[in-house]
Amino acid sequence: MHILPLFIALILVISSLFQLVQVAYTSSLTYSLSLYSDEANFEFDEQRVGNERLLVETTLYLPNVGAHQYELAANILSWHSFLRYQNASLEEVNQYLIESIRSRPTWYAPYLQMSRFSEKHSVPAAIEYPEKLAMRFGPYMNETKLVLYDKKFSQWEMLTEEEQIALTVNFLASAQSYRFRRSLKDLLESSKGAERMCKLLAFNAIDHSSCRES
Repeated sequence: MHILPLFIALILVISSLFQLVQVAYTSSLTYSLSLYSDEANFEFDEQRVGNERLLVETTLYLPNVGAHQYELAANILSWHSFLRYQNASLEEVNQYLIESIRSRPTWYAPYLQMSRFSEKHSVPAAIEYPEKLAMRFGPYMNETKLVLYDKKFSQWEMLTEEEQIALTVNFLASAQSYRFRRSLKDLLESSKGAERMCKLLAFNAIDHSSCRES
């Protein structure tokens, strides 16, 4: 009679240990990804890249791996691919993004990452129109707005008049938000449509330092 409670207790202990291990590995993935926000870490470091690859493989091998872990793994490997590291794999990145979407289909971030990834490498996205799905599930997130503005302003001549008006209104509304203006800097410094965006801002008396520098 005493065996069953002990057995259940043992299962709970083992489950808790696995959970702690998963939290530790997920935190390590998050930290590794944060390093790429500093260009000083862009240079190829064989040991660091090898450790990140091992970290990804180990994390995804653990039980109860979920959407967040797959998304982190895809983000790290997409950086490897973007920086042209030898172990980069386009197929792996797409595979992990798809697994993340399967686990959490209404979260905008993996769709957004898939859209960026396909454009950077000029390859078809694993899912049709991922940017539209990102907008559907995260319409108020700065990240989705940035991708939308980048793409639409770069394809301005292909838009209908109604689409141009709607895009202009939404962009100007975003540009007046302090929270969004901080994110706008990178867009204005990298987008093909930056000149048109800056002209719109200037015409509407909205000053931005990135436009003054261009």
